[in-house]
Amino acid sequence: MSTIQPFQPVYNSQALQAAPEELRIGSGQNEKSEKTVRFTVRSKDDYEKAINLFYELAKEKDVQIRNQSTYAETSDYGGGKGAYYTVTFEYRPNLPHINESKEEWNKRTDLNPEFQQKLREANIRNYAPEE
Repeated sequence: MSTIQPFQPVYNSQALQAAPEELRIGSGQNEKSEKTVRFTVRSKDDYEKAINLFYELAKEKDVQIRNQSTYAETSDYGGGKGAYYTVTFEYRPNLPHINESKEEWNKRTDLNPEFQQKLREANIRNYAPEE
């Protein structure tokens, strides 16, 4: 009578260790995949314009918005006492393109500098510190 060997799944730890580094999950070029953009504006009108600018930029740069939070308060951040809207976007860029280096991927997916520039071009003042 023969003995039946236990089934060894393909995904066991030995198989994973033998896999090339590029094929392992989590070893891609996007080690820090979550990114954040935060801004504070003075008026409801600027708030709506800034939101639209950010979503347009995110679509253009091929990133997925993971979370958006808005905090409104009456204060004075340097533009006089009034309502201020602080918005935080958390986003995750899609994986790097096939021939894209880590540096190229980071540059393409770092929305903060371009977003700040778009705010300036639209004459929207960001009262939050630039990160």
